[in-house]
Amino acid sequence: RIGGQVRNYLARVNADGTLDSGFNPNLSGYSVYSLASQLDGKILLGGSFSTVDGQSRGNIAQLNADGTLDTGFNTANGFSSDVWSILPQEDGRILAGGYFSSFAGAPNTAQVARVNADGSRDPAFQFAGGAGSFRPAYALLLSDSGQLWVGGSEDYGYGLARLVPASAPVIATQPVNQPASPGGTVPFSVTATGTPAPMYQWSLDGVAIPGETNGTLTVTNVQASNAGGYSVTASNPIGAVT
Repeated sequence: RIGGQVRNYLARVNADGTLDSGFNPNLSGYSVYSLASQLDGKILLGGSFSTVDGQSRGNIAQLNADGTLDTGFNTANGFSSDVWSILPQEDGRILAGGYFSSFAGAPNTAQVARVNADGSRDPAFQFAGGAGSFRPAYALLLSDSGQLWVGGSEDYGYGLARLVPASAPVIATQPVNQPASPGGTVPFSVTATGTPAPMYQWSLDGVAIPGETNGTLTVTNVQASNAGGYSVTASNPIGAVT
């Protein structure tokens, strides 16, 4: 309660400290942990809540300047758990950090994720480092050079980390055709770049060869059954290339 009036987790006060009676988002949940003001006067909020003004919102929402829900920013199937930090970018996208394992169930969205101006997931931002663990992000900082700093807790495995831009694999050196003789040995190799570092899978006529997951493939004791089209796929959480 503020000034005797019920306010669920979020309120606004006037310059003299009195309650702004016209501002009442009416959240349902447990807490609001983070607030950010947009250039257009709208207000971003993150925390542990499931509805705003009776409409579903997954722990992040955007309000109009008068406190009503911005229905154009829809995160009904948003973050799976608490959002503790919000960082708006100049391009309208929004970085969020917290104790969540995913955004809208998508992979590589644990602990740090980015949403578009309409509240949808930005698939170009994938934080593979959060997968399979709970290392909550308490604070986010975006430097002038575009580097993202994430503040956490040593109790959960890190105190401060800097994220580097992820990139899909690009094949720098393709395998080349090789002459073969019965009983001989034929080597193939590939080089690919990307962040995180790519993993490889070799195939024969489109069928994956079990265990051949390195940058080199050596076919020994060549027989007629080894003839065919060899290819390799380089992949990381951002994408894949063959």
